[in-house]
Amino acid sequence: MQYENHTPAALIKIIIKEKILMNFNIFKWRSLNTKMTIFTLAIFLVSIWSLAFYASRLLYQDMQRLSGDQQFSTVSYIAAAVNEELGNRLESIRGIAGEVSPEILANSKALQTLLEQHPVFQSQFNGGTYVTGIDGTATASLPLSAARIGVNYMDRDHIVAALKEGKTTISRPVMGRMLHAPVFSMAAPISDTQGKVIGALAGVVDLSKPNFLDKITDNHYGKTGGYMLVAPQHRVIVTATGKSHIIEQLPATGISPLLDLFIQGYEGSGIGTDSNGKEELISAKSVPIAGWYVAVSQPTASAFAPIHEMQQRILLAAILITVLVLFLTSWILRRLLSPMIAARKYLANPSTTNQPLLLPITHQDEIGELLDAFNHLLETLAQREKALKANRRQLTDIIKFLPTATLAVDKKGQVIIWNEAIEQMTGIPVAEMLGKTDYAHAIPFYGEARPQLLNLILDDSTEIASRYPDIIRKGDTLSAEVFCNALYGNKGAWIFAKAAPLHDQDGNIVGAIESVRDITERKLAETYGDIGREVLHILNEPVDLRNAIQRVLATLKIRTGFDAIGIRLQEGEDYPYFVQEGFTSDFLLKENSLMARTTDGGICRDQDGKVKLECTCGLVLSGMIDPTNPLFTLGGSCWTNDSNLLLSIPSSEDPRLNPRNQCIHNNYTSIALVPIRDKGRIIGLIQFNDRRKGALSLSIVEHFETLATHLGAALIRKQTEEETKA
Repeated sequence: MQYENHTPAALIKIIIKEKILMNFNIFKWRSLNTKMTIFTLAIFLVSIWSLAFYASRLLYQDMQRLSGDQQFSTVSYIAAAVNEELGNRLESIRGIAGEVSPEILANSKALQTLLEQHPVFQSQFNGGTYVTGIDGTATASLPLSAARIGVNYMDRDHIVAALKEGKTTISRPVMGRMLHAPVFSMAAPISDTQGKVIGALAGVVDLSKPNFLDKITDNHYGKTGGYMLVAPQHRVIVTATGKSHIIEQLPATGISPLLDLFIQGYEGSGIGTDSNGKEELISAKSVPIAGWYVAVSQPTASAFAPIHEMQQRILLAAILITVLVLFLTSWILRRLLSPMIAARKYLANPSTTNQPLLLPITHQDEIGELLDAFNHLLETLAQREKALKANRRQLTDIIKFLPTATLAVDKKGQVIIWNEAIEQMTGIPVAEMLGKTDYAHAIPFYGEARPQLLNLILDDSTEIASRYPDIIRKGDTLSAEVFCNALYGNKGAWIFAKAAPLHDQDGNIVGAIESVRDITERKLAETYGDIGREVLHILNEPVDLRNAIQRVLATLKIRTGFDAIGIRLQEGEDYPYFVQEGFTSDFLLKENSLMARTTDGGICRDQDGKVKLECTCGLVLSGMIDPTNPLFTLGGSCWTNDSNLLLSIPSSEDPRLNPRNQCIHNNYTSIALVPIRDKGRIIGLIQFNDRRKGALSLSIVEHFETLATHLGAALIRKQTEEETKA
């Protein structure tokens, strides 16, 4: 019914149109397969362009080969003709030389007549001929106008070869001495009946005048090419088209590779450049009889003009096709990638919620399926990221509140962990240290940027290892004990450091972590425990009291490193220095006695009749200390790391009697006064003085008090032993 009321012609058109639409709808326009098929058609156009370019290159190479063959054929013909002409002249000059007998050679008139009798021979040499004796001096010459008679030619290579070697040769092209024109000559030896050379016959070719080489100089190769005859052994041009380069020197070796090949004997064609740098097609063929070669050259712009024109047309067509393909490709890609572009724009606007940012799906094709899979991946990644953030936060909190000082760096040495414990130890806030590089993390420990133990994990160098001589390696973990001089405001401290690598999920090292523990107290206990044992060992030796105390004092000074140490012992009612090391005589003169005296020299006593003792030493020896004062310990010692602060105490608040401050005036900054007791009774004190600020701590003073206790017991024992012996 649908085909009613149509003419047969219209009915055929309708049926054909429906068939075309049916076939057209077979393509799934939402499929990337169809879209990429169209894109492949565009790529095919580019392939055509590449094929055209390749074909033009092949044609260019074939043209070069054919032109070179044609050129070489031409130059071979000319070279053969030049070789034949040179051969004829050499043969003529040998023949005439053979007619010259010793008698004729000796008679200049006869010799001149002989030359004039051979007009054909003379016509072969447009520059004339001449005969020389054995000494190279010309004795006959034609034409006479050349004025060669009497001229010596022993400086010419061809004359020397004829007279000395008996050879017939062709000379180097030179500027003629008599003709004042560019010439080359041929010479043959004249011999006597025994074959001894007695003279030479030479013929001269004047290159500036018409000669047998005019077939080279008067002709061009094509419209722009030319010929050239070269003497390669002399690197000289003999003659050339237009006679513009006669006896011109060739460029030095290395400037023109093709010229160097021709000079080395290569026969054939190649692409070279002229003196102006223009590219030429050049062919060369040797002239064996002279060791020369004939070359023909033609600019490639002229030789390959048809190819260049065709290449330009191909290039223009290729450019037009390329523009078309680029337009088609751009248009197709925009359509193909429009969903991806929309997704990119959507992703460029970050979501303010914690929900994953899902991509919009506009087409149910392969890209739509890809975006749907990507959305599913985003949801999975969001869940993983949430869990990872929670784990990372937990780990950060754990490290942050660890009681052990902890730091970590990444593989580039950038600080990524600096917890609260290490912040308290170093005084450097976490915000100031995170992100620092170039060993900045070491400055709070050592006062300089230098590698730490964790850097040895990332760079196992001997230079870093040398800073930690007692490293303990256990697997990939390193531990060491080291003194850090910059800790606690440059007071210094011993630390125990333990370092280990940080790995990624593939096991690759991505950084290193180090924990640091202050072991100063333990190291002090070990040190002063050793000192105590040494002191007890000395006191138990069978030596007199003074000798023993002196040795004890020397041991304390060496082991503690203090500038001055003294031991005061009770002597009557005073406490003078029993032994000392490091104090000056002036200091001892002023400080040896502690008794307070009146203006008339009398001894000051309290209401109980006890002698009053002056300054801080007297305060400690009298036991009149205030445990609430930070200058004093519970053991009755007095200590300070900055003695200058004592000068600022108002006299009304100063517990000392008549403070002398000699220690301060002698620049002793760190001072410890430790009482020596026997069963609770103070019998003396040990005085430790050092000019370094901050050389003491409460722990060190307490160790000194332990030593003083041992010393007090040993002193009483020694005194008892000596009294018993007496």
